[in-house]
Amino acid sequence: MEERKLADNEILVGGKAVLAYAYTVNYLFNEKKLKEIKLKARGKMIQKAVSLAEFVKKVNKEAKVSNIEIGSDKTQNKEKKDVFVSFIEITLSK
Repeated sequence: MEERKLADNEILVGGKAVLAYAYTVNYLFNEKKLKEIKLKARGKMIQKAVSLAEFVKKVNKEAKVSNIEIGSDKTQNKEKKDVFVSFIEITLSK
């Protein structure tokens, strides 16, 4: 996942609580009437993105996972050494 501005239907999962992201997903589906939302996470936040997707499916029976993309990006750590960081992109559809 290269560095770029997120689209209106993309959520970058990070340090917030899962419920905070679930509220955002609910808002995008119900208020903004989006049909597709992409959850993006890297490294240690992958687990949270998966938990979020499962929570959304449980709460919103119309939501389903329509695609999952995984991979790794090359980046530099604090010591300026090249490292690979895993990422996931989960597409939820309604």
